[in-house]
Amino acid sequence: MDTTRTPHAPMKIIATERLIPAYLEKLGRQNSLAAIVAVLIVAFSLFSLLFPIGENSNGAFISGMLCILASLIGASWAWTTAYRARRGALQLDSRYQLAWFLIGTGLLANGLGRTYVTYLSYNRQLIPAPSLADIGFTLFYPLLFAGLVLMLTGPRPGRACVKMGLDAAITTFCILGVSWYFFIAPTLLIQRVTHTSTAALFTALSYPFWDMLLLLATLMILRRCAERTLHPSLLLCGAGLLTAILADTGYAHFTALGMYSSAMFVGPFRVMSVLLIGLSAHYQYAALARRGSTIGIHRHQIAASKARVSHKQHDQHDQDEISPRRFILLHGAYLYLPLSILLALTLGSEVINDEQRTLFLVVLTAIVGLFVAARYLLAMYENALLLREREQQRREAEHLYMEVHAAHQRLQEVDQLKDQFMMTASHELRAPLTCVQGYLKLLTQFHEFIPPERYQDFLQKAERSCTELVVLLNNIMDASYLEVDGSIHSTHVEPVGAQDMIQSVTNLIEPQVMHERREVQLDIPPDVTVQADPVRLRQVLLNITVNALKYSPPRTPLTFSAQIMPGSEDEVVICVTDKGRGIAPEDQARLFQRFTRLESAINSPVQG
Repeated sequence: MDTTRTPHAPMKIIATERLIPAYLEKLGRQNSLAAIVAVLIVAFSLFSLLFPIGENSNGAFISGMLCILASLIGASWAWTTAYRARRGALQLDSRYQLAWFLIGTGLLANGLGRTYVTYLSYNRQLIPAPSLADIGFTLFYPLLFAGLVLMLTGPRPGRACVKMGLDAAITTFCILGVSWYFFIAPTLLIQRVTHTSTAALFTALSYPFWDMLLLLATLMILRRCAERTLHPSLLLCGAGLLTAILADTGYAHFTALGMYSSAMFVGPFRVMSVLLIGLSAHYQYAALARRGSTIGIHRHQIAASKARVSHKQHDQHDQDEISPRRFILLHGAYLYLPLSILLALTLGSEVINDEQRTLFLVVLTAIVGLFVAARYLLAMYENALLLREREQQRREAEHLYMEVHAAHQRLQEVDQLKDQFMMTASHELRAPLTCVQGYLKLLTQFHEFIPPERYQDFLQKAERSCTELVVLLNNIMDASYLEVDGSIHSTHVEPVGAQDMIQSVTNLIEPQVMHERREVQLDIPPDVTVQADPVRLRQVLLNITVNALKYSPPRTPLTFSAQIMPGSEDEVVICVTDKGRGIAPEDQARLFQRFTRLESAINSPVQG
């Protein structure tokens, strides 16, 4: 069992296992047979009108019986579709089931009314106006209209369907005004001459007003928002509605003149209308069944066809957007042309002081004005929503632009940080490499003059610098050691003597100190101890000391000092003092940023 929703309307169809090609062929044969039956009945009705059989009463009886037969056949077709929609091989949405049930009930009510009229005519009794038959005739209109509305709109009609309904209502009432001016009002004048009873005239003229419901349904079909698969069947139903409108118009006209007879041309139009409405039920179900069978049989081809369908829909969308002027012209002709005619007729009636027509036209124009106001209020509301949506999209676009711009800036910052990182890494590595290079250079050039104990001391210091170099390389290669805020995960904190730590640093820079003929001064109490990671602390002090050597002139002293912070025995201040030019106050806040160098690598005279 396959369940799918149609793409153009919120209708659910369920294709069962019984929906096979043989079933579709059966539906096709039944539709063909139904069409043949409809054509034969209409043809016989026209034949009996053109070639009367027997007396005039026999012609009226035959016309009445054909109307009864057509109404019952149309009702049976509608009810059959409702049953198939519930229990058939293709099961439709519940609102479609209810729609065809209501339409079938309306056709049955019309047939019952026609049965009563035919019975009176057969017994040569005068047909009263109004009569019990008018109850059935009147029920036909709201039931048919309700069924069509269920098919044309979804369970929750959107604004598009509301606009469609308002447009159809405006056009319908405008056409009612035209009908009043040219047909209904003159009929009232004729009533004064023929002395037709008020009840009979009211009953006869009520049908043109009920026809406005059928006209409204027809206009909704023309501007409907239902699924495209239903177009042929709904157009067939619309043709039946127009035929019913013509029949009711003729009935009202000739009844007002006192000339109506069941043997007139009104009969074939009534027969044709109910048969077309019933026949549309069969064709609608068959169209949906073919569509459901295609979806069920070729389910495996849907993925491959989605791209083609999407491409076709895209092309169709482009075609729809190519001719917006044509749509505007059609919509204007559909909506504003009848409105203009109504306003012109109302104005003309006022100018010529036609009291018979003016009052009704003024009231009707006021009602149409209310519909137009509601239509434009809805349009203004939609425009406000569109403007709000466009503004929201603009803000989202600006937000996305800002995010992209920020991401671009972050990428630039990352590139800059990468360059700074490379410079900092080279700076970190240069210090121990310089120490190793200096001691090895001393050992190479002056090994004959260096005492053995001093020789061993130089080798130990070179080895210590190599150890520092290995630690730095591990820190650079192991990115997991660094957190986002720059702190270090793995630390080994232990008591470290400040004097011993600084002495180890001065030992590492001793070759450069001797080469530049500097004096190193230590002002560190022997009892100053700190809790720190000795490797990290030595690395920090070595970096500061190397910077002091780089950025201060040769033959200038370096001073190392350490003291406990006043009022805090847990904190120690270690100072490295040189004779360099110092750091500007505005740059001091950037001293401890990651991979940041206060002096550009291009402009700096110091490398590393």
